[in-house]
Amino acid sequence: MKRAAAAYVVPVMAILLWSMAPLIRGSETLYLRDVFNTHLEKKWVQAEAMKQGRMPLVDQLRDGGQPHLGNPNTVALYPDNLLFLVSPFFWAFNAHFWLHLLIAPFTFFWMCRAWGLRRDASWVAGVCYATSGFFLSTMNLYNLIGGVTWAPALVAGFLQLQGDRGEGDRRRGRAIAIAALVWTLLLLAGDPMTSLIALGLAGSALLFRFGWRRLPWGSSVVALALGTLVAAPQVVEFLRILPLSFRGHQGYSTSAAMAASWNPITVADWFIPFAFGQPDLTFWGQRFFGGDPPLFYTLYPGLLALILVFSSRRPLSLRTRWAWGMVGVGLFLSLGAHNPLVGWLLAVPGLDLLRLPIKFWLLVAVGSGLLCGVSYQKLLEGSSTRRLIVSWAVLVAVYGFAWVVLSFWPQLVPDSLQPGSSGSNELADFERLRWAGLCFLALVSLAVYALIWRLGRHRSAMMGALLLTVHSASQLFLLRPMLPTDEIEVYSSPPEILAEIPEEAIVTHGKSNRLFGPVDVPVGLYPDPSLKWLERQIFRELYPVAGSLAGRRYDFSISAEGLDSFLTRATAQSLIMLPDLDRVRLLAASGVDRLLLGRELDAEVGNEAELVSRRETIGGEIWVYRLTNSVDEALFAGQVLRAPHLNAALSWITSEAFDPNKTAVLPDGGEILDGPGGEATVLESGPESMTVQVEAHSAGVLVIQRAFLPIYKARANGTPAPIVAANMHRIGVELPAGSHRVEIWVDRRPFLISGLASLVGIVFMSLVAWRY
Repeated sequence: MKRAAAAYVVPVMAILLWSMAPLIRGSETLYLRDVFNTHLEKKWVQAEAMKQGRMPLVDQLRDGGQPHLGNPNTVALYPDNLLFLVSPFFWAFNAHFWLHLLIAPFTFFWMCRAWGLRRDASWVAGVCYATSGFFLSTMNLYNLIGGVTWAPALVAGFLQLQGDRGEGDRRRGRAIAIAALVWTLLLLAGDPMTSLIALGLAGSALLFRFGWRRLPWGSSVVALALGTLVAAPQVVEFLRILPLSFRGHQGYSTSAAMAASWNPITVADWFIPFAFGQPDLTFWGQRFFGGDPPLFYTLYPGLLALILVFSSRRPLSLRTRWAWGMVGVGLFLSLGAHNPLVGWLLAVPGLDLLRLPIKFWLLVAVGSGLLCGVSYQKLLEGSSTRRLIVSWAVLVAVYGFAWVVLSFWPQLVPDSLQPGSSGSNELADFERLRWAGLCFLALVSLAVYALIWRLGRHRSAMMGALLLTVHSASQLFLLRPMLPTDEIEVYSSPPEILAEIPEEAIVTHGKSNRLFGPVDVPVGLYPDPSLKWLERQIFRELYPVAGSLAGRRYDFSISAEGLDSFLTRATAQSLIMLPDLDRVRLLAASGVDRLLLGRELDAEVGNEAELVSRRETIGGEIWVYRLTNSVDEALFAGQVLRAPHLNAALSWITSEAFDPNKTAVLPDGGEILDGPGGEATVLESGPESMTVQVEAHSAGVLVIQRAFLPIYKARANGTPAPIVAANMHRIGVELPAGSHRVEIWVDRRPFLISGLASLVGIVFMSLVAWRY
């Protein structure tokens, strides 16, 4: 049995390790899409704070301090964050991805064993899941890969709650503790929606296997309660920042929430990887994914998985019924915008916080993975051979026909399924050639599988080992575009333009988020279509992700998940619609003193912005401006206007008569003031606090260039003082005339209390495992 286990496990793990070798060595880094453009800066800020002995509640480098720990997408409390304390940053950052890739086959193996499958069949299912296009697509999503790794483990943990009943208190307690630990990891993994889907998987598995009457209600509730208690700091901070975040206050429109929906037309991707374009600058299938690149670039499961799923027998057993049920429900929900019922469902209060329906594909991936294990076990038992042969023959026919058409009659391919408006352009010709090559490669692979089955009929261990070796190698070869890497040196070296940005500056990059208009990607200037050239340009031009790694602060660098302050998001959105002059005035009133642009400012801006330098880049030029009217980090304004809404505040702030050094705009409902103001001197400024000495010659408002967040507290002369939103998105403290010592700080008491609750949860979890 040990030799058989080694034959199954060792080759697969060797292939996975080999594919991750550049990351494990620490010489290269993943960079595709969200890896760099969303998560790199967040993890850098946290790593630097942890080295200073603190856990950041706000990201002090972004938009005046946006929520960090409270934003689950930062994955702030996940255990592998400890790696940042003992290893180089980029190595620890990439370890989050390859460690989960190595763990995933084992968590799925555990789930299949809990469903009663044999060890060899369970391992086959685990490998099919971990090497699927769905799972490998999460290798560019720092906040998703942990959830999709541990979701099968939650199913296993919950199934074992019932399986251990009556077998001794110690075993039952251990099962509860393990299920609680897995639930904790899911809550900390970064995506609440994935956690809810995993909980649905686990609950439905219990219901299918044991029915209502035999459900282990008590053990399940205890496990969920303990897991939630251990994850309390994450949960509490999330609930603190949610009400005034963009998602919690306004939320996404139905069309925005449904942006990532599964289009049935893309079923071709099940058979041809990246059927609608590879994840690089040649991707052309946006029209099938709501106008944007898909969240998961490919859902290709692999030929072995296709054969096993298609040869699955009609659902007789409970586990097969559950697996097919999850596939069906997953497809139904993943349709999103293509299914009116999903739109109605996600409009229900509470559920309207969820978005990107394609995340429900986790249900399809888990269900089909289990079907792979069930079919393989039937094959070993000799009861599924005929179905397997039929599935293999159908795939041979499909790929053979597709290869003939693509090779000899490409004009038969509908224009609507090709790049461009007709099939005559160069990209279309390249894509048809690529499709034909992949179809031919599939035919070769099917022949290899047939040979392995033929030779290994009486040696199941050898057959399984060879099948998995070929499957794993082919999947990682075909889906390699999902795992592009680049040299770490390119991103760890400071760009030349950094010398133009003082350390104390507050910067806005006009090309980031297209704040100053559309941005063209200079595809023709790149050596090849790889996205690494775009990322290199982003770093060379000191976009927020690059500048943050050098300790520079950026304003209007909005994060995509919608958990930044609503007021900051609204102000940034208004910036996009303004002319250059009004944009510069709004930036200056927000304390921004450096502006990076990919073009020259309009002439009407005049002397409100001074050109510092122009530098050549791979995509043209970068203009560096200094805003001459930028306000200080803290100021006391004696003139106070009261705006009935944000549009009124915006029109006043961007008007020629507005002087941000003397005037502030506050929400409606108070007294309008017109006093001489006063002076504000910053005595102390930290990442989450500030102390200011104010000499007020009249009543007015202290304006601090920090993001208005509900987690801030203030006191004046030792007395608690309310904070208000000033100039649309900054912190204001109203003060009477006189001398005042004003302190603002992020209230850490809820974090500390929830941290103690987490320790209590760990103690109780240990006691349950030891004594219950």
